[in-house]
Amino acid sequence: MAYLRIPNRNTSTLVFETLLAMAAAATVALIYGLAAELSWQMSLMIIVIASVLFGGVFFSIQSMRTAGRKFNGSPEDKQNRPPGTGTSRS
Repeated sequence: MAYLRIPNRNTSTLVFETLLAMAAAATVALIYGLAAELSWQMSLMIIVIASVLFGGVFFSIQSMRTAGRKFNGSPEDKQNRPPGTGTSRS
């Protein structure tokens, strides 16, 4: 079975990707606020809520994927594990 080798991501990359997702959500919320002709207070509230919510969901999904990669790595990673840290099937 062929394994897809995914490079490990460090935390600065994860934070940067989360900030990009938050900026995208804020942009969409700003466009919605302008198109719906909302007051600036309501538009600001929607921008903040959308960016925080979308950033939190994105960060959670990426953190779970990163944690999953640590335990389900390539066959080389499984061979290089310290004894007793993984399940062995024989």
